[in-house]
Amino acid sequence: MALIVKMLPDTEIMGDLTDKFNAFPKEILLYAKIIPALEEIWMKAGYPVEFGPKMYFTAENPKSVIVMDDLKALGYKMVPRQMGLSLEEGKTVLAKLAKFHAASVIYYDQNGLNYDLLKEGTVRKNVKNELETYYNAMYNAYKISQAESTTFNVLNHGDAWTNNLMFNYQNEHPEVLCVDYQLSSWASPAIDLLYFLICAMNPDTLVKHFDDMIKFYHKELSSNFVKLQKPEKIPTLEEIEKVIRRKGFLGGMWIIETVPLINANSDFVLDLPAVFEGSEKDFGNKREESIERKL
Repeated sequence: MALIVKMLPDTEIMGDLTDKFNAFPKEILLYAKIIPALEEIWMKAGYPVEFGPKMYFTAENPKSVIVMDDLKALGYKMVPRQMGLSLEEGKTVLAKLAKFHAASVIYYDQNGLNYDLLKEGTVRKNVKNELETYYNAMYNAYKISQAESTTFNVLNHGDAWTNNLMFNYQNEHPEVLCVDYQLSSWASPAIDLLYFLICAMNPDTLVKHFDDMIKFYHKELSSNFVKLQKPEKIPTLEEIEKVIRRKGFLGGMWIIETVPLINANSDFVLDLPAVFEGSEKDFGNKREESIERKL
């Protein structure tokens, strides 16, 4: 059995930032409680599904640790980030997100939003100082990433870009599992949809099929609520499209500050401490340097 051991970053600024984002407690919560509960909802409905690697052990003291399956050893692999996903791969991810979102609505009905960690959006007040340099405009409009009582909400993965999607091509159609649930939050599915489509899809495919992929997601979501015997939960396509347009500012931010990093040459490594410190030095380093920081 091959396992992955994931630990809290040991650098001061990244460790502090991870703490303020509650990244590890949230990921432990997702792997230990939420994901198994969502998978159980589908199992009871007669449709087994997996949303991520199997988790075997977690600890928060004295060190934050998560031990889980090594998906590479199980035949899963990433699509090169600069390439972006094909239409088939994109639909595979949207179908899995639609299952995750639908089950999360059922979970919410049964349990409520009983974890404060899931109420926190990607951008929040307690990281204002760190985000002023890098995310100032987004911080000023931070409520755009939070749940609204008047809109359809789901549990978002929150970080569904290429490097957090693992594909298995052993069958006729690809299978996908998501990893890195550190930014999950209860909010509009527009958060996941915009981030995934902009940050993971091949740009040419995205431009050509954006509207079709939104319609595909809505069709999958609707089908899932029928399978889970909750047809009254189905939002209209117009509702989904309207909230995507209204939250389009987020997409603009990701196009400006995330897509260039995704498309950077493979020898570029982002120096995140320099970014969040607002340093005037170069934000990127070559891989030949002794200290690496992967995207």
